[in-house]
Amino acid sequence: MENFRDIEAIHRFVKENKYTMLYFSLNNCGVCEDLLPKIKTLLKLYPQINCGKIEADKYPETKGAFSIFTFPCILFYIDGKELIREARFISINQLEEKLKRYFML
Repeated sequence: MENFRDIEAIHRFVKENKYTMLYFSLNNCGVCEDLLPKIKTLLKLYPQINCGKIEADKYPETKGAFSIFTFPCILFYIDGKELIREARFISINQLEEKLKRYFML
C-alpha cells in the first residue's frame, strides 16, 4: 500500500493503474485503524488492485479534491473511473461482494 502526500500523485496513480483503491483515513480515528488490516487482507484476494493510503488530516486538501466528508473512506476505480465509494461504517463483506461483481465480468 503506497502512501500519498499530494493530489497530483494520487491522480497519476489512479490514471496509471487499471484497478485502484484509495483508502482515506485520519490519525486519531479508531475505526480507520481497525479497518486498515482488514482492507490489507481483502487486497490479498485481489492482487491486481493497486492501493494507496492518504492520511487526510496531514494533507487536508485531499478531502476537498475527492469530496471526502467522513472517515474512513474507500474509493475504487477501474480505468480511472470511480465505481465504488464506501465511508464511515464499511462492511468488509459488502465491499468484497461489490469487488467480486466487477472481477466476475
